Amino acid sequence: MNKDKKIMADNHMLQFLFDFFAVSRDAYLILDRGLRVIYVNPPMEKWFNLNWEGPIEKPCIAEFPWLEESAGFKKYYAGNCELPQHWEEFCPTMDLWVEASIYPLKNEGHVVCMRDITARKQKELELGIDAQRFAATKKIGFDNVSIISADLRQMQKLTGRGVFSNMENLEPSSMEKYIHPDDWPVFFAEASKAYINKSAFDLEHRALKEDGGMIWAHSRGVPILNEGGDIIEWVAIVNDITHKKEYEMMQREMILKLCEAGEQKNDFISALSHELRNPLMAITMSISLMEQVNPGSEPDLHAREILQRQIAQMVRLIDDLMDITRINRDKLGLVKENIEVNASIKEIMDDFQAQFENKGLVLQEHYYDFPLYISADPARLKQVMGNLLSNSLKFTEKGGLVRVLISADDETDEAFIRVADTGIGIAPELLPNLFEQFIQADNTPGRNAGGLGLGLSIVKGIIDLHGGSITVNSGGKGRGTEFLIRLPLLKQEK
Repeated sequence: MNKDKKIMADNHMLQFLFDFFAVSRDAYLILDRGLRVIYVNPPMEKWFNLNWEGPIEKPCIAEFPWLEESAGFKKYYAGNCELPQHWEEFCPTMDLWVEASIYPLKNEGHVVCMRDITARKQKELELGIDAQRFAATKKIGFDNVSIISADLRQMQKLTGRGVFSNMENLEPSSMEKYIHPDDWPVFFAEASKAYINKSAFDLEHRALKEDGGMIWAHSRGVPILNEGGDIIEWVAIVNDITHKKEYEMMQREMILKLCEAGEQKNDFISALSHELRNPLMAITMSISLMEQVNPGSEPDLHAREILQRQIAQMVRLIDDLMDITRINRDKLGLVKENIEVNASIKEIMDDFQAQFENKGLVLQEHYYDFPLYISADPARLKQVMGNLLSNSLKFTEKGGLVRVLISADDETDEAFIRVADTGIGIAPELLPNLFEQFIQADNTPGRNAGGLGLGLSIVKGIIDLHGGSITVNSGGKGRGTEFLIRLPLLKQEK
């Protein structure tokens, strides 16, 4: 009776095992001691497209040839089928990745268990590709990849080329140490909006470096959420865009200068039209008058004087235009000769003496104690001095003082020519651009007093061609002006 119960119990257990194998998602093979198949469960049938009807007399490798090439099965077989083996491999027959195990049974049989891990392997493969992509982006793109605390107060560097030199130790540090204090309120406000909306932030700002330097940075941060949807930290990428910002600022400055140049050019053309129209009208009226009066009469002589004066004015305007054009094209020729500065300037001053006296100006001349020789074009030097003296004459009120001083610098081997007056002066903001073309056309007193305002541009061009330099200084409006010309002395003067 006990024997019958045991048989019934064994049969019950066997049926239980068969039921378990039948409903299991894993595939099972049960082999006898000769490695012949004595049981195949439904998943195994499906995988290998079998119709199992009972034990198979052939060895399992005949029915499942991939096992013969399986590294795990080979190792099991090499160990006399005594040590369990576990392995993972791709099974081309099934086009699946499987996790396989083989165990010896007490009755000297064997059981093979296989589980489909294709989905897991695919995920691992994708993660591997993502890791490779991240590694690649580290090499080619990011200056700094950091983790930022949820409250946006702490930053810890992960990787990157290193925008901030004091983050190389990878220790968390205060965000405010790296954001420029003037930009921190804006940065924190924008990042706080992203915190509320649980969205990314993206903005440009100035950042500080440990060495005291400053860069422009482009920061982008993405929130990391927990299962409850709360932000636990941020992953942020920071790129140094200093060169980009400098280029943008340079572009804006260039556009501004082009716009200003366009306006100045338009003003210049307008001034030119005005300056040409006035003498032409006077010439036209003088000719008309001469046609109506007797030749040699007083009205005729007066008209001729006007005619000569206006023609001379037009010649000066045209000469200025031609000179500035030649200077711009580097085609202003100089006829140089060795001249003595004191004597040349004295001769020019004598020509202007009467004009200064007529206006009631005091003219002071101070010459150097020794001869100073330079290589220069006398006519162009006279043109330079004539322009500077004419400005002093024009913009200094009666009773004012105009001084011309000649000196030399033994260290630089240069002759100095100073022209200073107590006239109306020049506003400080105009001084840096005083020698530029078009700028003067509407910004200097010369514009209101007639002329195209090209005189000082021509002066600088002529001095530059002589290898010298000219500078201007003024205490401001009503405080006079001083021009200083430096010209290289001849070698024998050293």
